[in-house]
Amino acid sequence: MSIKKKQELVRIVQRAALERSTNSTTMNETSSRSHAVLEIFIETQYKEEVEEDGREGPRKVRKRHHTKSLMTLVDLAGSERVSKSGSSGMRLEEAKNINKSISALGNVVSALAKR
Repeated sequence: MSIKKKQELVRIVQRAALERSTNSTTMNETSSRSHAVLEIFIETQYKEEVEEDGREGPRKVRKRHHTKSLMTLVDLAGSERVSKSGSSGMRLEEAKNINKSISALGNVVSALAKR
C-alpha cells in the first residue's frame, strides 16, 4: 500500500490498534494479548540544482537524490508471571503461550545480533 501523507499512516495504525487483542489481568487492566509488527518502507526522492566548477567555469547541475529506509516497529504482548497473573483455564494457556513466543523471539534476536 502506498501512502503519501502521514495522516493516512496514522489512520492505519489507529485501525490496527483497534484490532489488537487485549484483556484484563490482575496485573494490568488492558494487557495486550497479541503481538504486532509494523514495517514502514520510506522512500524519498528529490532534485536540487547546484553550482559546480567545470572546465569552462561554474555551471548549474541538477542532482537527483534517492534514499530508502525500512523501519520496523514491534509491539509485543504483555509478558506476566503466570503465578501472579491470577489466570486460569484458557487465559492461563494464553499467558504461557505469550511467554513462550516472547522467549522464542528473544532467541531469534540474539541469533541475528551474533551475525
